[in-house]
Amino acid sequence: MNFPVQTGALASGCDDKPNACCKWLFCFLLCVVAISQTGCTHMNGTRHGALAGGTFGAVAGTLVGAATGNPKTGLVAGTVIGTALGASVGHADDVVVSRAVSLETSAQEAAFVHVHSRAMTEHDVLQMIHAGITDDLIISTLADRRGHFQLSPAGIIELRNRGVSDRVIQAMQRYNLWR
Repeated sequence: MNFPVQTGALASGCDDKPNACCKWLFCFLLCVVAISQTGCTHMNGTRHGALAGGTFGAVAGTLVGAATGNPKTGLVAGTVIGTALGASVGHADDVVVSRAVSLETSAQEAAFVHVHSRAMTEHDVLQMIHAGITDDLIISTLADRRGHFQLSPAGIIELRNRGVSDRVIQAMQRYNLWR
């Protein structure tokens, strides 16, 4: 069975074997699109950029190469240039993200240190009670500063024996940073 040879726009840029060349180009482009849609969640911006840039470069290079009569050279050149540019852009994005994560981590660490450095202890509560400060003021101070308390059953009994009211002990439990 003989198939007619295609001519015109479809065969432009495809040497003396228009059907084979255009089929190869179509299959290649189909594969490039399929590959470009894949990716891994663990890929960083550099890898994503290289994949996207390489895909775009391969498609563009193949199309330019096909128009000038050399699709394979266009494919290679486009892929190499696109991958390099995509990886460069992706790396720049990775640097920005890394700096943002570093600043966020530093801010969280500073907030943690600040909260824990202000925290009250059992000793602070006992000093306030022995100074005659009311339960309401002790509880509001606990709400503001939080605390580090060892509130085991034996620790609670010791606090009660030293004059700490049930309301203050309950507030110590509620505002304890070691919960």
